[in-house]
Amino acid sequence: MTLQLFKNCTYLITCLAISPYLYSDYKSSSLEYSQLSMDADWDFLPEVPSAFKSSKAESYIFNTEFNKIGISLAHSDLSLNLQRSSEPIDVSLDANQQIVTFFYKINEDLKINLIHQNQSADQQQFSCYSFSSITLGSCDSSDIQIGTNNPKYDVLGENLIVIDADAATKGIRLDYKIDSFLLDNISIGLISTEHTYNWLSPLEDIQSPFIRGLIINGVVLGDALDQSIAQLPQRTPWTTNQINFNIYKSIPLTSNIEIYSGIDFIFLKLKDYNAFDQSPNHNIKLNVGARIKVGKIRFELFGDIYKNNLIGFEHITFNQRTEHYFDRTYGNLGAKVVLNF
Repeated sequence: MTLQLFKNCTYLITCLAISPYLYSDYKSSSLEYSQLSMDADWDFLPEVPSAFKSSKAESYIFNTEFNKIGISLAHSDLSLNLQRSSEPIDVSLDANQQIVTFFYKINEDLKINLIHQNQSADQQQFSCYSFSSITLGSCDSSDIQIGTNNPKYDVLGENLIVIDADAATKGIRLDYKIDSFLLDNISIGLISTEHTYNWLSPLEDIQSPFIRGLIINGVVLGDALDQSIAQLPQRTPWTTNQINFNIYKSIPLTSNIEIYSGIDFIFLKLKDYNAFDQSPNHNIKLNVGARIKVGKIRFELFGDIYKNNLIGFEHITFNQRTEHYFDRTYGNLGAKVVLNF
């Protein structure tokens, strides 16, 4: 993660250094901070699965623009508080993301964007895992304690399973200003994301016919292991290719207050992904908000509604373990402050 952030910073600094020589006439820069939040107790948002307790996403963005080109550097932190009724009970996810966007203005109405982003999750560590009605591991509720003297599992410590996840995205997007009564802007983009997951557990080494044939709580241990291991994220890389289409419109109420709305349509194609059940091939997001300008500062309040959870938006959240959540609506509220200089 540190190496990738260094590469992104180096890329940004290099672009900034050469920009004045390639295209003079510096225009403007801005700093943005935004926060998105969801809480299961908020009745005005779509109902979420019982495991979803809350979420928070914070973003920091620096933008600078010259006559024809511009650069954006973004960092975001995502935190999902997820609590299940069976082991592992706490399956919360924390991830960070870096995004570098370089754009070129073809003319005053048309802009092309090149996008590069990396998202990494903090390692998830589980001391126990429930398979059907069987719980294995070192917790108090476990039916069987699992131990091994294989050195490759020394890194687990007291944990039964650890999971690592990364997602690398590259894409291109066209933004077109329309300035009509119905729309202000249309965007279309092509995005490709490579997902890399890895997990480690001695459970996959349980091959003894005697142990696998044990019947615990009415369930054959071997059958429960096979089914549950199949639901863990696949360890071979897979790719999400998507087409993004966005329309946007703002309506001024006064000289410094306006309301706005945008709709994102996303069409997905998964390559080399071994679906456990079935995954959606599209998503839709509705964004509605209001902004007020005070001098060089802009404040915004907004809300988002997603048709199929966060698929296509937060790439690190989707895999075989979670795919059954991605046919449900999801919503959050956000606030943003922008300083122009």
